[in-house]
Amino acid sequence: LTTTGEKTSGLAQIVHSKTHGNVFAVIQFLNNMQLEGILYFCIGTLMWKWDEDEVQSDMYVTENVAEMMIFKLKNTLSPDVRNILQIGACLGGQFDPSTLSFIAERLQATKNEASLTGQELSSMHDSSTCGKQRISVIQCLNHCLGQGLLECHDGLNYQFTHDQVSAAAFSLIPQEKRDYLQLRIGQALLEKLSDIELERKI
Repeated sequence: LTTTGEKTSGLAQIVHSKTHGNVFAVIQFLNNMQLEGILYFCIGTLMWKWDEDEVQSDMYVTENVAEMMIFKLKNTLSPDVRNILQIGACLGGQFDPSTLSFIAERLQATKNEASLTGQELSSMHDSSTCGKQRISVIQCLNHCLGQGLLECHDGLNYQFTHDQVSAAAFSLIPQEKRDYLQLRIGQALLEKLSDIELERKI
């Protein structure tokens, strides 16, 4: 916050009491503060400002990191971005834009599958133009990179920055639809991947 330890000691104590010093939780807590306008940069003074009483009493916070992530995904991400994260959570360790686009297109194959993840997918997966799908998926992934939800080390394969992010994304899929969604994703992978690729991924 580019200020002295003396000025931030009160805030630091509150944050520590809420997060128990968990580094990932601290980062998400501060991000949530900024998103809710409780932590903001004052142009007039060129300093970060906050109200400790407001942080302590009014801001939504939980000691459970998973619940904090669910709150963030539900309240700060668009349906399109949530859908991509949900598919990624079903895929597991790593995923790439091409595979995500292919799976999303298959999930749109029938009218009933359009809302498998509890959200409409049509705005992101117009089957008329594959290029548009690929660009849209990449935009969603880039947004997640900027939010610290995903990381990409080789320019192609993406993965969640923390297991809690993946768990939160998966939890947002309606429970009664999870098995069927995973089945359809598995069928799409069987259709897309070669025997060698399947063996490597399995």
